[in-house]
Amino acid sequence: MTFLADYIIRKHVPAGQNPELPALRGNIGIAQGWISIITNLFLFIIKLIFGFLSNSIALIADAFHTLSDMASS
Repeated sequence: MTFLADYIIRKHVPAGQNPELPALRGNIGIAQGWISIITNLFLFIIKLIFGFLSNSIALIADAFHTLSDMASS
C-alpha cells in the first residue's frame, strides 16, 4: 500500500479492528474519495491561474481536464 493509503487506514480504523470489514472499507473509500476531490480541485485552480498568467491555452485545457478528473472521483 502507499503511504497515503496507510495514513487513511490508521486515521479511520480503530486500533485492533480489521480494515477489511465492509463498514470500515466504506469509510476508507469515502475518505480517499474526498482527498482525491480536494487535491484535483487544488490542481485545477493552480493550473488555471498559471494558464491565464502565462497565456497558455494548453495549461488552461489541462486545468479543465483535471476538473473532469475531479468529477470522476
